[in-house]
Amino acid sequence: MYSELRNKEFGIIDLLRSGWKIFQKHFLSILIITLLINLPFNLLLEGASVAGVDQTTYWRINIQAGAILSIFTSITVFVIVEREILGKKIKVWSALKKASLRYPSGLGSSFLFGLSFVIRLLLIIPGIMFLVNTAFYLHAVGLRNQGWKAALDYSINLVKNHFWKVFYTFLVIVLVILIFPSFIFSLLIELIFGSPEQGTSSAFLPNIINLLFSDLAGYLYDVTGTVFFLNMDYRASVIVPNDHASEPTER
Repeated sequence: MYSELRNKEFGIIDLLRSGWKIFQKHFLSILIITLLINLPFNLLLEGASVAGVDQTTYWRINIQAGAILSIFTSITVFVIVEREILGKKIKVWSALKKASLRYPSGLGSSFLFGLSFVIRLLLIIPGIMFLVNTAFYLHAVGLRNQGWKAALDYSINLVKNHFWKVFYTFLVIVLVILIFPSFIFSLLIELIFGSPEQGTSSAFLPNIINLLFSDLAGYLYDVTGTVFFLNMDYRASVIVPNDHASEPTER
């Protein structure tokens, strides 16, 4: 698959098809990550809600702690995807170990990204432009061993001259993988369980199921986004993976 990613510019359908194929092949590894990391977090979160934590605090913990946690889990998935594309097997425990080594840099670059994004978001348009230009900063941290600012610069250089392609590709991927399926699944859960009041024990199970589905959808998004990153990265010849070091590079 490496040669195809290096020699062909993937369209949205190619990305969705390849992402789904890799997600299916490594579903067990992704499920292990979900059950090992996401499920305990979701249980604690919903347990706190049932115990009486107000909704403002609930969502603050969900967004802030969830974002910090997702840096680690996303890098783990990035590693699994590139190893698959390079035709190399990797166990989920090895991927988790590598992610743990890159996690501090992931936290640092994410803090820098968040600070820069908030400042630019005050003007809206610059915020959107920054968001698109730095769409691959975490991939640069996890897969290219870039540091804080270097990861942001890596993504900006990669997106340069491809702004609109990155913009509409991620827009479609978010709609197709995250928003639309989550909306349909939420409706299905509501049909099955009704609409229990949030913060009550009757809302505990449906919320956990919803959160787990969102986690899995998020990992499919990570897989597809990584295929997109690697397609652009290989074609730009920013680096050549060690497994293919004998192939010529273009600068």
